[in-house]
Amino acid sequence: MRNALAVGLLTLTVWMCVLDGPYRFDDHLVPLGDPASQSLAALGDHLAVTLRPLTKLTYALEASGGLADSAPARRAVSVAIHAVGAVLLALLLAHIADDKRWGLLALVWALHPVHAEALLAVSGRSAALSTGLVLAALFAQLRARHHLAASLLLTAALARETAIAAALPVALAAVAVDRAGAGSRLARAWPSLLATVATALWVVSIPRYRDLAEFSFLGRPWAESVAAQVAAIPQGLTLYLRPDLLSADHGTALPVTIASPGFWLGVGCLAAVSAGTVLAVRRGAVAVSVGLALWLAAIVPTQTLVPKLDPLTERPLGLALAGI
Repeated sequence: MRNALAVGLLTLTVWMCVLDGPYRFDDHLVPLGDPASQSLAALGDHLAVTLRPLTKLTYALEASGGLADSAPARRAVSVAIHAVGAVLLALLLAHIADDKRWGLLALVWALHPVHAEALLAVSGRSAALSTGLVLAALFAQLRARHHLAASLLLTAALARETAIAAALPVALAAVAVDRAGAGSRLARAWPSLLATVATALWVVSIPRYRDLAEFSFLGRPWAESVAAQVAAIPQGLTLYLRPDLLSADHGTALPVTIASPGFWLGVGCLAAVSAGTVLAVRRGAVAVSVGLALWLAAIVPTQTLVPKLDPLTERPLGLALAGI
């Protein structure tokens, strides 16, 4: 625990040094322009129709507390959330490896510049918040706290809907640590699977999600978007080693046909990680199976079949790096 707290403190100290500056890019839409983010009362009025209600709750609390005019103060909240995520990752790594020293790898994750977009844009908080909750769900599952893990997984999806894919690593964590037979495995995994179904039903019930899905699939060429998003996967991975290329808006020209080598390289990445996950599960390699599944959970929702405006975005890469 001491090492994990040290990781969190160092994370907090380093990121607190770079908080100055005005609101940026999507901040002017969320949280500044979103009705549900303006106060707790406004959130209550829009709760049935708003997206990412848990993230909006943090914005509403800040606005009600007089922080709406201070972008640095709101970034500090995101950094604090990220620091808690670093502590959780350190505990998770130490638990899996049964060695406290491995938890120091969490510091490498926590200080990597790939998190800059999620932390320095206030609108990126959904990524930091959902990442921390997913890591908490994994840790709870590995500690046999199955209902707690399910609750945390559900709240992660309420912070950012793509976290629903984290049901895969959480379910694998339930299966991987089990030694008592198939019946017990199902008993361990069903709370998180039930939370996933509940989240999916909630997403379907919100009209705004249906409108966004319709716009995504009908508002732009589906095949070209998917080709570009898959081709962006290997380019995104290079950002771990080339932080000088990080940007809020890459504007990178990506291939838009399935005949391109970049697309098939992205397909190869997805296939290799999927195959590695299956092989690790069969061999009982807990850390490998959960880590690879976490990578898939971060990448698949935004880089495969659902078209989006920007093929290459960095926010999913933070959770994916935790998997690595």
